[in-house]
Amino acid sequence: MPRNAKQLLNMPVVTTETGKEMGTVDQVLFEPGQHHLYGVVVKGREKSDPILLVTTDNVKSFGDTAITIEREA
Repeated sequence: MPRNAKQLLNMPVVTTETGKEMGTVDQVLFEPGQHHLYGVVVKGREKSDPILLVTTDNVKSFGDTAITIEREA
């Protein structure tokens, strides 16, 4: 598991439902004073892919090599 917010950058985000890679972490939404992670902004692989906001409530796991979410929606 990543130990700090910088380690989340560029990490792939994958759904457990389909195994599809949704994109990579572009930004980390973090409150440093409270040491609280709110979520991540995911940039798709293609320019036409939507930019996604994934809150920590929707994260299934922060793994060593990827972040997993249950489904795309």
